[in-house]
Amino acid sequence: MKKILIILTVVTSALLASNIPMANVYGSQGVVFPKGMLKMVLISDTFTKDKAYNGSDEVIDNKQRKMDMTLVKYKIRYGLGNNFDITVIPTYVSKKLNYINPINKKSYNNSNSGLGDTYIFTRYQLTNQKKGDALFSSLGFVVKLPTGDTSKKFDTPKGLQTTPTLQLGSGSIDYMVELGLTKLLKEKNSRIDFSTLYHYTTKGDNNYEFGNKLMWNLGYSYAVNKKFDFQIELDGKHFKKDISNGNKVANSGGNFLYITPGFHYKFNKTFNLSFAYAKVIKIDNNYDSITKTGGLSEDSRYSFRIVYSF
Repeated sequence: MKKILIILTVVTSALLASNIPMANVYGSQGVVFPKGMLKMVLISDTFTKDKAYNGSDEVIDNKQRKMDMTLVKYKIRYGLGNNFDITVIPTYVSKKLNYINPINKKSYNNSNSGLGDTYIFTRYQLTNQKKGDALFSSLGFVVKLPTGDTSKKFDTPKGLQTTPTLQLGSGSIDYMVELGLTKLLKEKNSRIDFSTLYHYTTKGDNNYEFGNKLMWNLGYSYAVNKKFDFQIELDGKHFKKDISNGNKVANSGGNFLYITPGFHYKFNKTFNLSFAYAKVIKIDNNYDSITKTGGLSEDSRYSFRIVYSF
């Protein structure tokens, strides 16, 4: 009987260990990679901004603006040892902006695509649940490098101009700090992840500075079985106003809250696929009372994530 109990305990422990779910699609986590561990991750994020807001109230957009955007991140993450790992993230950006001049009713259709800015993360493991701590926690530092082109000119009512919001990058070197927390609940085949990131921007090209950002993510993932997980997240974003030629852009910035269901499918130990749908549930957007222009926002966004481990 004693031997049977021991066997059952070992088998149960193995099953629980193999059923640990994947982390959230958005946000980060508190786990730092061990030395020599390598993962390649591809994330595609797609959304459309076509509604203007004054605070949380939708307003008439006299320009009838519509912006489609796809952001692809290619992450290469590697464990350096001594509780450190490093992640390099080059990006690909595709943007389309259509609007109408309310005076002469002329339609303008502009697009831009190509290499975006590049991010370099380094994380340090503060606490480790596998070593007896209550949870995993990590502290990260990030530098954003201006690898995206900012020189393209677009057709506007004032002639060809270098519109900052349509550029592939900001032209600035930015800095970020991140805190990540993860709690594995093995007895329930689940996990809780929390992360918060502050993005400090500097003045970029075209006399434009994008506003600082504060973002946070809280998510729960559950492993239904060895192959399939589901997740639910809350994602909060706060953007300060942009600055153009030394003046604040009145209809930029704001606060946004998303709820994000999704799932992960694990083909094997090295390859998995995730999908998430982020729905905006709260908007507090800024408004330009002089030009009667509301901040442009999306209602939802879609993300796909592919992970390959070595």
